[in-house]
Amino acid sequence: MTEFHPTLYILLLVIYVEDSQVILEINDVDLVHQFICRVCPVQCHQFVVSLSSVYPVNTVELSSKSENHGSSNVTVFISSGSKHGLVYGFKSYLERYCHVSYDQFGISSVNFDMVDLNATRLSFITNSMTKYYGNICQFSYSSWWWTWHRWERHIDWIVFQGFNLAFVPTGVELVNFNLFQKLGLSEAEILGFFNAPAYLAWSRMGNMKGFTAPLTKTFLLNQVELQKNITNRLVGLGVSITVPGFSGFVPSELTRFYNPRFFNDVSCWLGFNSTYSCIKQIDPTSDLYVTVGQLYMKELYQTLHHDHFYAVDMFNENTPKSTSLDYLRGASVNTIAVLKLADPLAIWVLQGWTFGYDSFWINPRIHAYLSDVDNNDIIILDMYAEQKPMWQKTSSFFGKPFVWSLINNFGGNTILNGNIEKTVSGFAYAYSESNSIIGFGFMPEGIYQNTVLFDAVMQYATYGAINETSVPQFLFKWRHWVSSYRYGMNADSIVKDVLEKLYAGSNDRYYKSCIIPHRPDLNIVLMPTSSLQDNVNIIYKFLDTIEHKEYGLFEDIFVYDLATIVQNFAELLFFDRYTKLVQAYKHGHIHLFIVHSQSMKKVITLLDEMNSFVPLRSIQCYLDKVEEFTLKANMTDIKLKHDFLLQLSIWGPDDTVLDYAFKMWSGLLNDYYGKRWDLFFHHLQESMKKKIPFDRAKYDIEVSIIENALPDTQLFGRCKQSTSKNLLKIVSLVKQLLQI
Repeated sequence: MTEFHPTLYILLLVIYVEDSQVILEINDVDLVHQFICRVCPVQCHQFVVSLSSVYPVNTVELSSKSENHGSSNVTVFISSGSKHGLVYGFKSYLERYCHVSYDQFGISSVNFDMVDLNATRLSFITNSMTKYYGNICQFSYSSWWWTWHRWERHIDWIVFQGFNLAFVPTGVELVNFNLFQKLGLSEAEILGFFNAPAYLAWSRMGNMKGFTAPLTKTFLLNQVELQKNITNRLVGLGVSITVPGFSGFVPSELTRFYNPRFFNDVSCWLGFNSTYSCIKQIDPTSDLYVTVGQLYMKELYQTLHHDHFYAVDMFNENTPKSTSLDYLRGASVNTIAVLKLADPLAIWVLQGWTFGYDSFWINPRIHAYLSDVDNNDIIILDMYAEQKPMWQKTSSFFGKPFVWSLINNFGGNTILNGNIEKTVSGFAYAYSESNSIIGFGFMPEGIYQNTVLFDAVMQYATYGAINETSVPQFLFKWRHWVSSYRYGMNADSIVKDVLEKLYAGSNDRYYKSCIIPHRPDLNIVLMPTSSLQDNVNIIYKFLDTIEHKEYGLFEDIFVYDLATIVQNFAELLFFDRYTKLVQAYKHGHIHLFIVHSQSMKKVITLLDEMNSFVPLRSIQCYLDKVEEFTLKANMTDIKLKHDFLLQLSIWGPDDTVLDYAFKMWSGLLNDYYGKRWDLFFHHLQESMKKKIPFDRAKYDIEVSIIENALPDTQLFGRCKQSTSKNLLKIVSLVKQLLQI
């Protein structure tokens, strides 16, 4: 077995991007400068960037000059040996000296002051490691409706944050379409095999088939064009891409042409029926897998842009058919063989989630599955390492290179969650203790949530020494950095409280930290990660800052963070009243029951109205984008809005994963979660009045009607944009919540 060299991966990332198939019409410096102009259109003419082999690829030098006094006369010079270095220098200058950043909200409308470095020449060295971005579920929970315009902004955020390897599955359906058609299947059979856009992630992982299908050929072609735009931009700015390899999932009709013994029946995912699950898979140990896999790779090369990184997850949330160690070895040997036959430089990117999800994967089986793959031919993504690090249970995946990866979000849920110190320390510990860790990954199922936690880990992975002893000092410095570049002001006191009081709970309470989106019941258990009073104190600090107009340049970010904390407070307040309501019900105190139920209704109503003034917390703002995508993609005959709402309620063909993808957005709060709680209150009150037991069976029938009706709901109000006038309304609503 070849000795593993972590630094090899960094070199390969650079080589692969520079040797990319993308044909660039402009040079690298121009690409970086165009990126700067998209991020800072007002000030971009004041940046001069240059590439030089004099500098190592991970080193950047900053300097400036000023002809006269005034920020408009400052010119900043950024020099490095790589595009990554130039971007890193640009980021460092903005955050450390101008006190601005490029969050997922963007800063393109902010006219900040350029800062003269006063003839000081500054040098920075960034940590050389793999920085991986992307979760396959994210493409279904957060971005399936994005047009190129929205993707442009997100790509600039990916680049700005310093990622050098990103997952891009967009467009792979056309690869499979062409493959299956050449294998003899009809267009109808193939298009009916894929899920609709909102559920493509689970087609790609082999979990579901044909759900709310069919797709159209036009959609497949449009997605390929989008993929080319995405990858051209990423690669042009120094980010390598990972694309799906062949995992063997095929339409069942393919068994007409090949011996059934070559196929496995994948277990029905989450208990869904065979109409939408229980997919056929070409046995990965068979010769047919290698043959069809090679055809797939040929189609991939002809259809999509690719580098040398391929995601292959044939056992993601499905159990291998055999416990035989030889069988598991054979499956992985064929996986890498297919990749290498097509691309001698291929690297297999494997989700470590597989090993932690299924009890099948005991260490001897994991070892067998990995043992015959050369160390330099694979990268394992240790997903959910912030909570369940598999590297510790597997001796660093038995020496295979892995990326310590943060999820911290499931289903795109809108909750405040995570422990910043524990998360940063967990990464530091892995980096200190493991000889095969090669970097950091950010892999949330949904974006926009808890971005401050991600920022802490990414900044730590970029700057300075990585070891357990360096964490306290880093967090002390970072707290000041983030208060200035997140809000455009010195907000140390607020940030200190947020980090120490709200982002300091236990990560293992993810699904027990919310109650409003929970189907109402008499036995809900909440395990809060912060106290009610701590939330109140922090909210008052936000309000005081707003009233004194000290929130700096980034009003949208400041308000969004306030709304997040207010929602967290509302959850705790709601649970407090829920606990009292249940006690009132059990003791037959109908007057107290009514008082508490009215308080709970008011919490939902006020939270809904507050979120209506925060675009990223309003369902109608998302539905407007879905409608825009529907029209541009010419897919008005497909129920895309229905699917978007279905995913938020019962999720799938039945309610097995009810509310998994819950979002506490304006519109949903009143018209979905609120309706369920109203029904619950009604049934309990009737039980008390008539002195009869709670009719749970009748309630379940009626509440399921509400849940099944959501996908066909038509009106949620209108999308309101952020304005100073609306900010005053938000403040008023928050104060009303605090008085309940």
